[in-house]
Amino acid sequence: MEIITVASAKGGVGKSTFCCSVGKMLALHNQRVLLVDMDIGVRSLDILLGVAEKTVYNWGDVIKGNCEYRKAVTEISNGLFLMAAPIDFSEEYTVEGFKAMLASFEKDFDFVILGAPAGLESGFKLCGGVADCCVVMSTPDPISIRAATYAAQGMRGMGIKNIRLAINKFN
Repeated sequence: MEIITVASAKGGVGKSTFCCSVGKMLALHNQRVLLVDMDIGVRSLDILLGVAEKTVYNWGDVIKGNCEYRKAVTEISNGLFLMAAPIDFSEEYTVEGFKAMLASFEKDFDFVILGAPAGLESGFKLCGGVADCCVVMSTPDPISIRAATYAAQGMRGMGIKNIRLAINKFN
């Protein structure tokens, strides 16, 4: 199972859209893909994928022991699944706990795509602590490029060596 983080220190650069598109494409190629929304409090993948009304549990519930992970996973289509973000941050959300949760379903998925929140705080650090590689999203404007640079440096500082750049809204 490969864990990919999609990150940027700036919002509005297309992280969520990229996650959904890559997840759908991998699923079309017979891969089992779990999208994990890491944007605690603002989650959007459930809305983008049209399953907001079906989403009851989230990965925070799994870490806290409120449910088994299968109850927190929503099937989107054949091979594509979603695990929503919690509404509030908890001190229980540690890199170790998150890593253990992901390891528990290693046999069920080929790819886990983590949609990191904007910024470099808690959700970003959880993503960097468990990812095998990172796609840093940016638009071509100077503010977005600066934010992408900070995100890449942050991921590199957490030991991620395989970092790629995707530029959105580029003519």
